[in-house]
Amino acid sequence: MVPLLPLLAVLLLARPPDAAAAAYAEYSCNGTAAGNFTAGSAFASNLDLLLAALPGNASSSPSLFATASIGTGDNNNDTAYGLALCRGDMTDAAACFSCLADAFARLRRLCPSDRDATFYHDLCTARYSGEDFLSRPDDNNPVINGMDATNATTYPGWDASNATTRSFFLSLVGTLFGEMSMYAAYNASATRRFASAVMFINPTLPTVYGLAQCTPDLAPAQCWRCLNGVGELNKQWYDGREGGRIMGVRCSFRYEGYQFYAGAPDVRIGLPAEPSSSSPANGSNGSNHKKVLIIVLTVSITVLCCLLLCGLLLIRRQRKGAAAAGALPEQLQDRGGAEAVADRGEQLRAWQVWKDGRAFELIDPTLGECGDVAGIMRCVRVALLCVQDNATDRPTMADVTAMLASAAGDLPDPRRPPHFRLRVSSSDDDGGWSEARTRSTQGTTSCSTNDLTITTIQEGR
Repeated sequence: MVPLLPLLAVLLLARPPDAAAAAYAEYSCNGTAAGNFTAGSAFASNLDLLLAALPGNASSSPSLFATASIGTGDNNNDTAYGLALCRGDMTDAAACFSCLADAFARLRRLCPSDRDATFYHDLCTARYSGEDFLSRPDDNNPVINGMDATNATTYPGWDASNATTRSFFLSLVGTLFGEMSMYAAYNASATRRFASAVMFINPTLPTVYGLAQCTPDLAPAQCWRCLNGVGELNKQWYDGREGGRIMGVRCSFRYEGYQFYAGAPDVRIGLPAEPSSSSPANGSNGSNHKKVLIIVLTVSITVLCCLLLCGLLLIRRQRKGAAAAGALPEQLQDRGGAEAVADRGEQLRAWQVWKDGRAFELIDPTLGECGDVAGIMRCVRVALLCVQDNATDRPTMADVTAMLASAAGDLPDPRRPPHFRLRVSSSDDDGGWSEARTRSTQGTTSCSTNDLTITTIQEGR
């Protein structure tokens, strides 16, 4: 295991007090796996040359990033490889140079004989090695948990308190993370593979700030994969917490309940509109309300038509299945029904993704530049409410219109859709499901209790 040695330090490059973030640093000496070197060796000489060049190369680059290797002769064991990166919201080349020079100098003191060492600072990342890690763009090691879970006060500025509503906050952070990852990886303006973001849902929930960054030499797909790997670790390490930081050589991620980055955010999610300076008499408010009403009615009618069509198709399919089943043994009929339901796995997956706090995965990546992600997520939630297993839990047409017309009201958590119980067991709504599994499909009647969806009732054997 790579030894991770925490180092607490307030450096000269610390962020201004109004940024509410105290500088921190961590390092990893990996001599156990990569081996050691001795002073005066060829590798030591090459390493000194490398570390002297990298800060200047990175700070003079438009992306504040540089990689290099220095070796003499044909002996690859003497070659030193290095990487230097400054955080994406940094614009001061001199500050970037100072951060990297300080990081490499500290590594030489802290890991005097290790052939592989990494330093993570608030504002920069530095690594050198006797192995060619530069040829492995998918290698994000060493990955460091930027918060000691057993001692949340270790790093000044952390907001490590558990979220008031864990499941919802997990989904909130997941949406923020997904939008930042999409922007950093695929947005043409993110030449430094960096994205900062802010997310506001409503006054009762905390505003969340975050940043995500990859090394600029990664392709969009490589950056996306790297950040998704970090996202999985985030769910393990900071599940439900209001602050977290994961540092990696190739990509990193951080979120807090306060703004800790410089400049305006690249991604703004669900922020309230700026107060208008114009008078109500100019008619702009009325025009906006008309636009909202048109959009709401259009969406509502579309949703209604789709649901009615799905209901009719479901009835038709069930009737065909009942006729084809004939006199088959009940166990075989049951099995065939389960297999038919399994074919709808992708449709049923939406609710499971939502329940797991990964609702952002339901958004098409082509919508990554859309600013109203909160509105999209609200539409997804309404859609899941409309297809709940119990018809009495589903909203009426009037409810749907009201839900889509306002972004302020809280929505209930959607419960599982029909047939989901045949594929995945769940703790909620378990009552009566075993009876539903063995119910025959020879006779059906249809009814609607909410004018939106059609419920098929099985009758007889």
